[in-house]
Amino acid sequence: AAKKIIKVREKSAAAHRLIAVSYYNQGLLDISREEWEKTLISSGDTTDYASAYNGLGNIYTDWGLYGSAESEYQKALEIVPDFATALYGLGRLYNIKGDLEKASEYFERENLKKNLAYN
Repeated sequence: AAKKIIKVREKSAAAHRLIAVSYYNQGLLDISREEWEKTLISSGDTTDYASAYNGLGNIYTDWGLYGSAESEYQKALEIVPDFATALYGLGRLYNIKGDLEKASEYFERENLKKNLAYN
């Protein structure tokens, strides 16, 4: 079904984003990365682009490419400064790297952002 969306809206960042998430959830990281990269060159809004950088950060974290992951999460935060998903990603990354102080900082910022969104 998602491939049909791409045919109808060839330049839709949102469609590429949905496909990238689907592939990521299936563990197909190479294909997911390709879709995230297509998201970045497609027409979309700031959330699509921040999500793409966050998605790339998740993939690079999973691959153990921590420097690249951190760079992608930071790009997401440049677009949407309090993007909770990217804050969580950075917390996860620093936790994996063993920097618990930085991990805690990003997890706290992510939780604050979530709590403000629900109030």
